[in-house]
Amino acid sequence: MDNIWQSHCRQMIMIRSIFLFLDRTYVLQTSSVMSIWDMGLDLFRSNIVGHHIVQNRTVEGLLQLISRERSGEAVDRQLMKSLLRMLSDLQ
Repeated sequence: MDNIWQSHCRQMIMIRSIFLFLDRTYVLQTSSVMSIWDMGLDLFRSNIVGHHIVQNRTVEGLLQLISRERSGEAVDRQLMKSLLRMLSDLQ
């Protein structure tokens, strides 16, 4: 999930940089239109994280990482940080 999220963010940054002028002018003038970044987050939320199976597996995996860390095992903290940031950004 982390690789998919990171790839999505990189692609959205590239798209946003290409359409920066549009994002800064038209979107600001039209309140009913989402920014490119917000639209990308919404698409990721609805198409990837919005599926119950994917959402459940992601949360369960994250909880397992937290549980393993609390029991003293070495875990990938960068992965935990990235997944927590993803869930926070998608709220």
